[in-house]
Amino acid sequence: MGMRLLKKYIPWILLLAYWPALFVLTHLPRLPPTGVHGGDKVAHFTAYLVLTILFWLARYGKYRPSLRSRRIYYALILMLCYGAVDEISQQLVQNRSADRMDWLADSAGVAVGLLILIVLRKWRHGLVVYWVGMFVLTHIPTKTQPLDF
Repeated sequence: MGMRLLKKYIPWILLLAYWPALFVLTHLPRLPPTGVHGGDKVAHFTAYLVLTILFWLARYGKYRPSLRSRRIYYALILMLCYGAVDEISQQLVQNRSADRMDWLADSAGVAVGLLILIVLRKWRHGLVVYWVGMFVLTHIPTKTQPLDF
């Protein structure tokens, strides 16, 4: 498989693995405590930020994001609608409920994800640096959670 072909399919592979995993995780009857600073709102924010970036790279990767392009608004509307459907459908799972604040955290992640794509459109490697940074920042143990080695 040529490098060009590999670059074309990696975002799709990541998106097709991440999106269903995210759906399953948001529909588990009871999630274990995250131990993340900011609680589940930070997890919602980060999950939708990553989902939005992966969606853009898979669907529109060869296009530069711009506020003048319809593509960015399609991505925004799709991600916001998916976040709403995701929250509403959680009511069907035992011990889960729809939470407006979770949807707002999802929406903020979508908006920031698109903003990052606009700002870093010339520096794709900056996205990788950002993802690693977000992972490190969101996985710092809290004072009440001891480090497990």
